[in-house]
Amino acid sequence: MKKIIQTVLFIFSTILALPSFAQESLPELLAAYKKDSLWIFIDHTGAETFRSDKIVAVGGMNEGLIRTRYDNGNDTVWAFFDIYGNKKFESKYYQVRNFSDGMALTVLKKNDYYIRYGYIDNEGNELIPPQFADARDFHEGLAYAMLGNKRGFINKKGEFVLDIADRFSSKFSEGLAQVSNSDFKFGFIDREGQTVVPFRFDEARDFSEGLAAVNINAEFGYIDRSGNIVIEPKYDLCREFSEGHTFVAIAGTDLRRKWGMINSQGENLTPFTYDNYRVFSEGLAAVYKNKEWRYINSKGEAAFNRFFSTAGPFKAGLAWATDATNPTYGFINRSGFYSFEIEKPDLLIDLRFNIRVY
Repeated sequence: MKKIIQTVLFIFSTILALPSFAQESLPELLAAYKKDSLWIFIDHTGAETFRSDKIVAVGGMNEGLIRTRYDNGNDTVWAFFDIYGNKKFESKYYQVRNFSDGMALTVLKKNDYYIRYGYIDNEGNELIPPQFADARDFHEGLAYAMLGNKRGFINKKGEFVLDIADRFSSKFSEGLAQVSNSDFKFGFIDREGQTVVPFRFDEARDFSEGLAAVNINAEFGYIDRSGNIVIEPKYDLCREFSEGHTFVAIAGTDLRRKWGMINSQGENLTPFTYDNYRVFSEGLAAVYKNKEWRYINSKGEAAFNRFFSTAGPFKAGLAWATDATNPTYGFINRSGFYSFEIEKPDLLIDLRFNIRVY
């Protein structure tokens, strides 16, 4: 039972940690939801594409492959399916991440003291054997890894092409990678390993739309690619920009963080009154206040006069929502009306963003 709980927690933690926004080139599923012992997959019309009683849990979809925990009759293993429900391959590894840049990070665990990371391709072939003491997903052709005393970025052959000595990093985004040094100060390097932004921040986030959140003396603000502060540090938390908007948090009167929306000039577009939010997408964002969700536009105004008990972000004109007054489950359009409804699910994952929305 403990092993099952740990597996489920890992799956949902990696769903949250690995959002996916760039799948437009592939025909894509809309969502996967669980009902009793079945996982059911639907497209953008609400039509069922396939279902399975052998899938135990769904860990998201990237690059046309759905990551699952699968009961093959002998054991529960990691297995990947295509968007039509065809099982492409099973994996022998202790853990496998979603695909990124055509490769998936694998984890080989022999015991609590021996854990190694490697990579497979989209057919399940081992491209880089598990050998790294630590590793991250590939982004922009490179992945951070540790092997012995070496830390840096590897290429898709597993070769170290960028040595960062005693520093730690995560990934490249918009050509720059945030890196911390031995004094635990953060800066940014380029693909040649040159320091572009000096190591002077207490924390740093990845660049998005030319801006990166940084922490100075326990307050977050934003810098540009040259390291210039463009939005003064004054927030408790900051998120990445999307379509020129983001959400930032400050401490409320009850000492709980309250979220508000700002634009890339740092202008406040809403008061700091929200308990939660969804990413700003297609000109709309869902915000949570007084135990209800509603949608706001780019000016922070109500997009339509309707409230929901659950809500998700928009993509291709659709967003998951549950009606707060008359329990209805399905995807709404940009006017707030249901495009289609589904039966009440036990849980639902929006596969376009790889987030659980119900």
